[in-house]
Amino acid sequence: LTTALINARHLLYGAALRPWLARRRAVERAVMAHLLTDEAFALSLVHFRRLGRADVGGYWLAAIGSTFIPWNVATLVGVLGGQVIPDPRTLGLDLVFPAAMAGLAVALVTGRRELVAVAAGAAIAVGLGLAVDPRTGVVAGGLLGPLVALVAPFPERPSVLPQDPVEMGHPHLAEALEAGPPEGVER
Repeated sequence: LTTALINARHLLYGAALRPWLARRRAVERAVMAHLLTDEAFALSLVHFRRLGRADVGGYWLAAIGSTFIPWNVATLVGVLGGQVIPDPRTLGLDLVFPAAMAGLAVALVTGRRELVAVAAGAAIAVGLGLAVDPRTGVVAGGLLGPLVALVAPFPERPSVLPQDPVEMGHPHLAEALEAGPPEGVER
């Protein structure tokens, strides 16, 4: 149950990437989902927002180049090299993963609602972690932080995504559609 709850974040990742990748084939999206990690999601979403469109090459670079290959190489190094480290906590290595996740989360905070989700989630996680159990705190903070942000009243802001789905594709496609069909071809 804990594993299912923790990994449920991938449902949210998929929902956030769907508007950007809706025009891709289902098979391609399935392969992309297979390599979707926290890091690939954060890097890709920030990249897509900056460009104002999906960049599949950028996704693959984020998913494979910055995550999949280094993760597997680091796992191999950890398995082999970790045997010579007596206690990772004495070197502060127990903080590496939480620090990496915090760094990725900071890049995704683009407005007040995201800031409220992060603050509420962190407060809930730390409070329950100290009072009950750290694992319970992490799961509760991860689930309740975004819910707090969803119910918090905020004025409407314009969408980050283009209103016209054509604008999510090639920039010249919108111009071609505005110009109309070639002579002799009906719209």
